[in-house]
Amino acid sequence: MKIKAIINPEARYSAYTKFIETEFPEFLIEENPDIYLAYGGDGAMLRAIQLEGVSKLPFLGKALGTLNFLMNEITEDREFFIKLKSSGIKLDYIEFKTISVSREIEEKSELLGVAINDVVIGNNLNDYHEFFLNTLDNTFSDFPISGTGICISTTLGSTAYNFNNGGMILPLDSKLWSVTGIVCNRHLNDILPEQKLTIRLGKIKNMATVYVDGIEKNINFIVGTKLVLKPAGTITIAFVSSDKFIAKRLEIAHRFRK
Repeated sequence: MKIKAIINPEARYSAYTKFIETEFPEFLIEENPDIYLAYGGDGAMLRAIQLEGVSKLPFLGKALGTLNFLMNEITEDREFFIKLKSSGIKLDYIEFKTISVSREIEEKSELLGVAINDVVIGNNLNDYHEFFLNTLDNTFSDFPISGTGICISTTLGSTAYNFNNGGMILPLDSKLWSVTGIVCNRHLNDILPEQKLTIRLGKIKNMATVYVDGIEKNINFIVGTKLVLKPAGTITIAFVSSDKFIAKRLEIAHRFRK
């Protein structure tokens, strides 16, 4: 198996970068990989997907962060990668649905990115924006809501920001999104079938920002702009044990229970 490492630029992971440079320098120059390697916390995985997500290749995460939801606890790293290179390790693969995010201004469309976790529109907690939501099935028809922001979550991302925002955890194999309001004037906590969702920005206190998997994509989301979300393809993440991933997901789902 040919492996391509996505370098983590954070200083706290410099020792692991040095490990790769020393032990597996071929990971840094591989041009035809079978799999991408990300190391760090879950943010490192999301960043790697944003960098290489247009590819259909799977992503493998080495856990060095705090939660490590999408990452794998790998011990004896040198031996592990030697075995992986020779196909001596069997990985479990899970496909996750994604959302494409585009900005439309006066009929001109610009792709901002593809989210595997969530799309958040807003900015600072004290900002106040006016949004109008529209869906193909008319669940929302120019639905007005004002507040700090809106979060649209995939099935995978439903255990992340969405869950902390009061949204429902979605089954991984469902074709659903969770949509929640962030400090809004109306209750917004809906589960939608995957479909085209258009969000038009009305009055704003300050410039709104779009975050795709926590990564700032645009600082000029001005009045009259439309954000268009659509079901996209899938991203594949590799696990040493998919059972451990499922167990972590259940643990998050039950963490508020006594």
